[in-house]
Amino acid sequence: MVVYTPLYLTKYVGFSWAEIGVIFTIMLLPFVIFEIPVGRLADKKYGEKEFLTVGFIIMGIFTMAIGFVTVKNFWLWAAILFATRIGASFVEITCDTYFFKKVDQGKTDVIGFYRLTRPLSYVAAPVSWRWFCNSFRFNTLSSSSAR
Repeated sequence: MVVYTPLYLTKYVGFSWAEIGVIFTIMLLPFVIFEIPVGRLADKKYGEKEFLTVGFIIMGIFTMAIGFVTVKNFWLWAAILFATRIGASFVEITCDTYFFKKVDQGKTDVIGFYRLTRPLSYVAAPVSWRWFCNSFRFNTLSSSSAR
């Protein structure tokens, strides 16, 4: 989503880069708003796994909703992208907290691998999606525009 959403919003929806800048500013607010309260609630009341689950569900629902929005409506796009980042903010804070509660500080190899997996996903996901589309002759926006 990080790379392809702005390209999709400019090329296919028709937003200007200035509009996308404002939409993305609104979209990223949940990381500021929710990180501390969710962290505190996860530590004291509910637990990290519950917030991870809720975060992934929120992200999934609103990411799927993106596929159904075809109109150029600034506030609609800002709201949907804001909602996806609510889920992402839940996942980001609780994922790190849960990991470091379970892993001893002496296991530097495990910590290093954990830190490598997120940047690696930016390469692995598009490559695997491209392979999937080519293998099953599945024509999508990403597979047809990447050629």
